[in-house]
Amino acid sequence: MIGIRSRVVQIMYAVLSVLVVSQVATAGVYELKFPSLGRGQTAEACGSRIQAFAEQFARETLAVGTPAEILGAACVPSSIGREGSDGQLTYVAAERIATVTSDVGTAWGTDGHYRSWDSCLEGLMAERALMERLVGRSPFAAYCYQSNIASSPRFRARLDSIGARDIVKRSVDASWQMPLVDPSGVKRGILARAAMNGLEVVEFSLDRDGIGYRATVDYYSAQDRLRYLHAENGLEWRSLADCEASSAALASRWPVSEMTPIFSCSSARENEFYLVYLWFSSDPFDEDDFETKLMPQLYPSVAACESDARRIEEALIRGGERVLASQCGYADRHADIRLMVFLEVSASALPSPPP
Repeated sequence: MIGIRSRVVQIMYAVLSVLVVSQVATAGVYELKFPSLGRGQTAEACGSRIQAFAEQFARETLAVGTPAEILGAACVPSSIGREGSDGQLTYVAAERIATVTSDVGTAWGTDGHYRSWDSCLEGLMAERALMERLVGRSPFAAYCYQSNIASSPRFRARLDSIGARDIVKRSVDASWQMPLVDPSGVKRGILARAAMNGLEVVEFSLDRDGIGYRATVDYYSAQDRLRYLHAENGLEWRSLADCEASSAALASRWPVSEMTPIFSCSSARENEFYLVYLWFSSDPFDEDDFETKLMPQLYPSVAACESDARRIEEALIRGGERVLASQCGYADRHADIRLMVFLEVSASALPSPPP
């Protein structure tokens, strides 16, 4: 009887050993990096911060039912040549823990939008509250650091939280080659359109870029609500009043949607004004949003062009085009007055998907 019991115990021990080994074998070792965590700090201060992040990370993973074992947390030399050191957290878990980070790059290399350390800390607090609301958990890591571009020293806010991957942060931008007449109006328009698209904007900048401007928007959104910002220059006018009146008329005619552009005027020199239009879309390229058709007819005046616009629009509609709006103005650097028609891109005009 004792022998039978002993045999049963041996079998049970063997089964448990297999299960334990199996669990260990299926676990993985993963890393989290925190760029420039130690920039401008002592090694001891950097070590304390990464250790605090690791402890909070372990608590958060345990709270959501996906516990992680911390193997190490230390400050290490930057892997991409940044000044100072990066924070590195190494952990073991059944699978990589899903996290949401606020640290995204920009397309034009400013490497951060905050112009001062204090403004970054203020933004960090606001972003922390937003991340808690969107993700449902407090960040386990939050800090500011200076960008690595000496010619344009700015600051970035970095927050990391345990969370679903369908909540993301993105940075999008668009530029145009003429100074804006009404930058504040463009800012209001972009923020209003961002809200219409369901974007939670955390940072917006509108900066001079050479002779023109560049708008950059940092936002949080659901994964399926990613949006990109585009900008184009349009027709020309000889007075600001004509440009603004024409832009207002165009905006009033355009069907209101998430993709409706924001219209404004820009000017590079006296008596020369250009239409600028900016819009959000789900396409990183703008070819599939709408297209412009500059009609070949020449007119002696803007009034003559406007009186003929309806006829041309109706002809295009009969030909199968989907007209959004049209606008009269100068083309070819004030040489000619022509009609520009904005058209919806038809499904048949889009490139076929790959087989």
